[in-house]
Parts: sequence; C-alpha cells; structure tokens
Amino acid sequence: DGVRGTGPAPLTGEDSLQVLKVIFAAYRSSETGRGQAVNNE
Repeated sequence: DGVRGTGPAPLTGEDSLQVLKVIFAAYRSSETGRGQAVNNE
C-alpha cells in the first residue's frame, strides 16, 4: 500500500540507509576477501 501511496511506507529512510550500508560492506568484503564492519551510527 505504501508504494501506491495509500498507506505507510514499507521502510523508513533510516531503514533504507542501514540496508545500503550492509550492501556496500558486502561489496567491500567481496573485493578484499575480508569481513567488513558495518557502522550503525
């Protein structure tokens, strides 16, 4: 419903930011072969 504009958004902006941080950390990990910390601040 949030996509159609008839209800609340499924994710907040903060939720989306955290998802992007995890995705970018996964990319860095893939490039370096090492685990990457995710900064939750």
